[in-house]
Amino acid sequence: MHQNIKLSYTLKMYNYRAFILLIVGIFLISCSDDETVMQEEEPPEVEINWRETHTISEVINNFSGVITDTVIVSALVSSTDVEGNIQNQLFIQDSEAALVVNVESNNVSAILDRGIEVFFLLTGLNFDSNNQNIFNADLTPLTEETLEAHTNVTDEDRSVTFEVVTDLTKTNEIANHKLIKAFGLQFEELQTGEPLFNSDQDVMERALTDDEGNEIFLRISKEASFTSDEVPFESGSIEGILVQESDRDVIIPFTSEDLNFSSQRHSLFVKEEFTNDGFTLPYQIMFPRGYDKNDSEKYPLVFFLHGAGERGTNNTSQMANGPQVFNNQMAREDYPAIVVFPQCPPEFMWSRRTRETIDGELIFTFPVEEEADLPMLNVIELTNQLIANEAVDENRVYVMGLSMGGIGTLEYLYYAPNIPAAAISIAGGHDPEQVSVYGNDVSIRLYHGSNDGVVPPRYSRELIEALDQLPMEDAEYFEAEGRGHEWNYILNSPEDILPWLWSKSKE
Repeated sequence: MHQNIKLSYTLKMYNYRAFILLIVGIFLISCSDDETVMQEEEPPEVEINWRETHTISEVINNFSGVITDTVIVSALVSSTDVEGNIQNQLFIQDSEAALVVNVESNNVSAILDRGIEVFFLLTGLNFDSNNQNIFNADLTPLTEETLEAHTNVTDEDRSVTFEVVTDLTKTNEIANHKLIKAFGLQFEELQTGEPLFNSDQDVMERALTDDEGNEIFLRISKEASFTSDEVPFESGSIEGILVQESDRDVIIPFTSEDLNFSSQRHSLFVKEEFTNDGFTLPYQIMFPRGYDKNDSEKYPLVFFLHGAGERGTNNTSQMANGPQVFNNQMAREDYPAIVVFPQCPPEFMWSRRTRETIDGELIFTFPVEEEADLPMLNVIELTNQLIANEAVDENRVYVMGLSMGGIGTLEYLYYAPNIPAAAISIAGGHDPEQVSVYGNDVSIRLYHGSNDGVVPPRYSRELIEALDQLPMEDAEYFEAEGRGHEWNYILNSPEDILPWLWSKSKE
């Protein structure tokens, strides 16, 4: 009986132990299965070969959205935020294309400097193929840690090449986000002298044009170091990132050093033609900034007569000398005027002067008739038309010219002494016996080089001697010792010419 009881207890204990072991076994098996599941959810470690790269163009053409393949691009860093006008973005480029990486940091330069060669891992990131933008998978900007995790920097440090732009109509041939250098740009003239950046805005754009009027925009952020600069008058170049938008092209420069404006402003002259009785006189005309002929303000009218070498019909050659007197910031702001450069046809001159060599000496004669020859006749007629139709102060009409145009200036005075208030003749001359026709009515300046072998200076010397004999004369003569048939030493100093002209009036 006791043995049975003990056996029964033993069996019971055995069954209990077996039951416990069974439960434990099931638990262990369950734990083992759970561990297996957890291990399967962990991504397998993949060794990345940073040298197996794609070009940026290949990525643009073949990927979009979240990239799951192993994709690495080899590129140069073309910009970081160290310069101030680039914020929260990193631009990288290769020889064909470029990408912009959006980063939640204004300290990207501490990680990647401009000019560094980098391998960039796109795997796991979201790629906007239309705009070549890189984000996190959830379209948020990359953190500094994520940026570092996706880059492998090589030991190379190179200068980043830029695409050269001289024709704004060709920017569509350049990849978006590329580093470019655009030449021959200028701001709108009415903006010159203003602050480059409006402090009330976070981001500001200003339009620039090339010499054909094609447009591109400059984008500046308030964080930029050059927001206190002024809009320059001159033309020049800009280096920066090209951003191609649906309705415009934009350049984002880095610092003020990327804006180099030191060249003469594009011509503000416009080509026109004056036709009178079958004779056509080409000319170019420039109006004051903000000009409106219906306003009450009246402006001086200036005619500039070119030399013999610039004759023609192309309406261009006559601009070889002289525009620099008027096409500069000082002249545009302080001496606004309507300025005209007519062009003499190749078979004519501005006068009927003759020239011959007698015993090795150049002899000029300046015959006049009742009417001026056709080119001068039409210059005078064009003057009258502009006085009648434009906002011209008829008491302040000025004529100047060089060489053949210097002679032509004095020819103008002979045939129309009632029109000009003042005249400047450079390396010219005329018949001293004719000065009584105009010398009492017009203020005159004569310039000549002492060694001029083309138009001898004696034709200006004799003229000033005759002018000095007139009772009402206002004439000056400046002879440049050692100079020949020259004029740029005068034309390049408009501050020596314009104040004198502007001080003269018929009133």
